[in-house]
Amino acid sequence: MIFKTRHNADQFDLTHEINNQPSMTIPDQTMSMRTILDRYARGLPIGGTREGIFDEETETTRGINPKTLDLTDIQRLKEINAEQMEEVKRGQNERVQKRQEEKKAKELEQLKQQIKDGLTP
Repeated sequence: MIFKTRHNADQFDLTHEINNQPSMTIPDQTMSMRTILDRYARGLPIGGTREGIFDEETETTRGINPKTLDLTDIQRLKEINAEQMEEVKRGQNERVQKRQEEKKAKELEQLKQQIKDGLTP
């Protein structure tokens, strides 16, 4: 196998592409290789237009931007979060308490059954 290098380049044919078609480039529409690869990786159309991707619904539902909040909004959010955390803790405590009561009731039933059968614990 022969490799083309600068020392033996004259041994190979000079077959290059000849473009006789008019240029289809549009002024101010250039994109860097990084942009092209990024668009390809995201599955966006690569060539042609540079249109922004904007969906009004997703912009309003993305959450809260802390940079745009004032002190009263931050305080209100803090109170809401504290209330939600208390509700979660109460729910967890209730579930634990319910499990403990079920366990005690089961043990009590087992003891009653043992007494009924004439066995002592």
